[in-house]
Amino acid sequence: MARGLLFVYGSMKKDFRNHYRLHDSVYIGRALTKNNYNIHPAKNFLFPYAVEYENRWQLEGELYKLTSADIEKIDVIEGTPNYYYRKNIDVIYDEKVYQAFIYFKSSSNENCMNSQISLFNWSQKLEIMGIKNYKI
Repeated sequence: MARGLLFVYGSMKKDFRNHYRLHDSVYIGRALTKNNYNIHPAKNFLFPYAVEYENRWQLEGELYKLTSADIEKIDVIEGTPNYYYRKNIDVIYDEKVYQAFIYFKSSSNENCMNSQISLFNWSQKLEIMGIKNYKI
């Protein structure tokens, strides 16, 4: 069973609709990716996809320690490898660098728009659409 740190940037963050998936995990705090990536929205805008090889900006998110929730279960829920793939990256928390899992958009994922979007703009778009229970 794989355990470790998980960096979430979208719908698994606190107050977002998929946060329940982390109910057995321990929230550590807000974190930032060390390297630059990009974000593309799903076609329905309900969740974002991080794109590994488009170096636009550091992603802001939340860091969790996986306890009894194991990463393989989250892989299934995230549709790995068809929609996302999981990778260890460097994240910055409390001015220190840690290794954490992140989910990036898979190349086979066709549910993704080609346009880029910031996480702030993604959240604003949801509010405009009248979708509550989403906030950054």
